[in-house]
Amino acid sequence: MKRHKLRITICLTLLMALSPLMSPLFAFDETQTAWDTNRETHQGKKIAWGPRPRAWLLVGRQLSGDPEPSIFNGNEWYFRYYRDYCLEWLKQHEMTRPPQQ
Repeated sequence: MKRHKLRITICLTLLMALSPLMSPLFAFDETQTAWDTNRETHQGKKIAWGPRPRAWLLVGRQLSGDPEPSIFNGNEWYFRYYRDYCLEWLKQHEMTRPPQQ
């Protein structure tokens, strides 16, 4: 009985420790880019906000009749919550975020 509780405790601890690292994989489609609405390049690099969010996160935009759900303005919660992850993705793809105005 004690071994069973220990296994459950270890599994739950690992799950809680790894969930922040794994959650971007469920939130983003790394094969597509989330382009900015206003600019295309800055200092010779393409402008984007990061990887494109998965379709299940874009359902609200599609239902509201957004004509272009693949263009973003950076105010979306997933780009703010996963900011560090998106910055690293942009760096790996030789892209940059839009400059601050």
